[in-house]
Amino acid sequence: MNASLPPSTPQTLRQALARASADLNRQSPSPRVPDAVMSAMARPAATGHKHPRLRRFVWAGGALAALTLTLGEALLFMAPPAAMPPVQQELSTAFMPVGNTEHWSQLMTDAREPGHAWVVPTELPSESLAAMGLPYDPASAGQTVRAELLVHASGDVLAVRFVR
Repeated sequence: MNASLPPSTPQTLRQALARASADLNRQSPSPRVPDAVMSAMARPAATGHKHPRLRRFVWAGGALAALTLTLGEALLFMAPPAAMPPVQQELSTAFMPVGNTEHWSQLMTDAREPGHAWVVPTELPSESLAAMGLPYDPASAGQTVRAELLVHASGDVLAVRFVR
């Protein structure tokens, strides 16, 4: 395709393009080839299906989708199995105020408005039970106790309750 020219022969761009065009025209297929390709492509469309053996699988996708949908709906309407363990309810104390009582009453009136206080779950040292006047076992001093803090928007802890 690329004929090398002797280095001594100078060539203009027009001559080089004409030479490349002639080279490409010699390599192109005969005019019968595109016609044969087009007629071969049109033939399967005239017979109906490109692959007659696959005709039986045409509805398989739709049937599979319908079956999946039916099974999904059946699972939604089934009752949950009775073998599921019952949900245990958490036992908790009432909220007990923390800190200065004069300051606490003002913060509690502010906290009644929505968005001014949050309940934050946490774990506290078991010694905090004794500080609140609740029963405390000194043997479990290294353990933690689950609790919920009522926290004001300013960051002050208003109250605490212990959760079992």
